[in-house]
Amino acid sequence: MNDEILLEDFVDEFAELMKAQLRVDHKRWGDEWRKRGIWHCDQHQVERFDDWVHEKYLDCVHLSDFPWLKAACEAMIGWIREENTGWELEDD
Repeated sequence: MNDEILLEDFVDEFAELMKAQLRVDHKRWGDEWRKRGIWHCDQHQVERFDDWVHEKYLDCVHLSDFPWLKAACEAMIGWIREENTGWELEDD
């Protein structure tokens, strides 16, 4: 019996949950993430993580409430911004 558990074993399940979170976020925010310039996108992410850490992670009563999927979605936006081109919407 192989008791080895790899992080990659959870990727498919996590990806499905993340896709569901992205659909919810898109219904609420649309393409807002694409409208922010790089500097504004960075600042937005820092503010979001700061809020999450101070509201959830440092409050020992609610450690389980940390929004891991939302944090992963923000991380994905950072990755897209740094590793890809053509993601920003043109100004009207």
